[in-house]
Amino acid sequence: MCLCASFQVNAQETCQTEVLQTPAGPVCGVLDDSLNPVSIEVFRGIPFAQSVAGENRWTAPKPRPKWTSTFVASRFGSACAQSGFYGPGSEDCLFLNVWRPKDVASQEKLPVMVFIHGGGFYSGSSSDPLYDGSRLASKNVIFISFNYRLGALGFLTTASSQGSNYGLLDQQLALRWVQDNVGVFGGDPARVTLVGESAGAISIGLHLTAMPESKKLFSGAIMESNLLGIPFRNLSEEIGDSDLFTAMAGCSDIQCLKIMNVKDLVAASDKFRAQAGLVLKDHLASVDVWEPVIDGQTVRLPALPVAQDTPQKPVLIGFNQYEGTIFVAPFAGLPASFYPEWLYSLFNNNMKSIMQAYPLVSANPVEPAAQVFTDYVFDCSAADFVSGFAQAYRYEFTHKPSFNMLPFKECDNKACHTTELPFVFGNADLLVLPNGEKAKFTADEVQLSESMQRYWTNFAKTGNPSSGTDVPVAWPLASSTKSGVLKLAWPIIAGTSTAGRQCEMWNKIGYPPTGNISQ
Repeated sequence: MCLCASFQVNAQETCQTEVLQTPAGPVCGVLDDSLNPVSIEVFRGIPFAQSVAGENRWTAPKPRPKWTSTFVASRFGSACAQSGFYGPGSEDCLFLNVWRPKDVASQEKLPVMVFIHGGGFYSGSSSDPLYDGSRLASKNVIFISFNYRLGALGFLTTASSQGSNYGLLDQQLALRWVQDNVGVFGGDPARVTLVGESAGAISIGLHLTAMPESKKLFSGAIMESNLLGIPFRNLSEEIGDSDLFTAMAGCSDIQCLKIMNVKDLVAASDKFRAQAGLVLKDHLASVDVWEPVIDGQTVRLPALPVAQDTPQKPVLIGFNQYEGTIFVAPFAGLPASFYPEWLYSLFNNNMKSIMQAYPLVSANPVEPAAQVFTDYVFDCSAADFVSGFAQAYRYEFTHKPSFNMLPFKECDNKACHTTELPFVFGNADLLVLPNGEKAKFTADEVQLSESMQRYWTNFAKTGNPSSGTDVPVAWPLASSTKSGVLKLAWPIIAGTSTAGRQCEMWNKIGYPPTGNISQ
């Protein structure tokens, strides 16, 4: 079957690169000369799966049949269906993008970085300018990003469903596409490093530890802000929650949902996410309402504790100093009594010891709540995670950005959730801030960003962030005490975690706190 009719392009869209004869079909791309004198070849919007609309809604993704006419990969494909900044999107959204240095020969076998975007499993797109891979590709790697299904369309699981975790299955199919096709782009399928932030990092943690079909598809993992302290729901719990969603959407079964207009379905998905803190029994799990589920098939286990049969791949993982701030910012203005109530709703009888470690020093519950969230969900759980790997590297992003990319005044001059991303990609100049102005790095931030790109790409090349292109400071291995870290501010400092965390207490409480992983 030829899909050429699906790939019609405007007459002015012509190949600016050679035509690559990939197993998926012939592809050409466009040139990006913005990094002069370095030129990057970009292949945008390559389809790796069929549309997931209609009868394909809530089914495993199906590969696109091979096409025969040259596909001019000049434009990003549609984002997956969602509301907000990236909306409305489409159910024909499973596209990927490739950046590579110009004139790379197929026999060069460059290391490959595959990025999985964040967004709480309900928003996001690989077409975000922040995720432009040109600067990373200029470090002599192949950089790839892709879309995956989100919200109810990606993670609804009902008793009559023929599966679950559709968004993760999309990711898995994209990784298979990389294995089958990246060699033609000059990449080495034996050196594929997954890179992800937030929900993307959660996904990578599962591909690494809990998804048997994924483990052979990559060689290393970089996880930025993995919410390892957030519990996953098991299959029976998820079915119950999904039944509640179905009823709230005005349906009695999945067949009704399958014929629902996608715009209405996204609206119902958003409404359910907004109300989940009231209707789901585990309030901490409601942080990511449409998260993956431990179904015993696609996902066998949670990422933490690390399963004994987890392959010993190199791992780089870290968090931002004030990660928890945006998650608890809505608490501003609430009475001081809310703080112990919130702690009890999450940790039950451990509330007293937590309050002693994180006292309420003012009437504002945001500050101690943010520290609790940062330590438990991101920091201490990550420290526990790395003990399962011999070759693991930890970081703390402590830099105070000169610009606030988030619509929260609480994040002015703070390393909040996502604020490391412009530094990893080097793309501050592509950001439009909430106030409408363009972001711009200071001189020190240029050096910090350049150094972080070298660490990340060195890791992709060798499994060691200090091996390869020169870096300012050698990155220590995370020790058996879980305290070896790299402090990412300028100047960069290597040493031990000295932030006064209460990890010993959190380790006694355990991850996750409520035993939701049991079937």
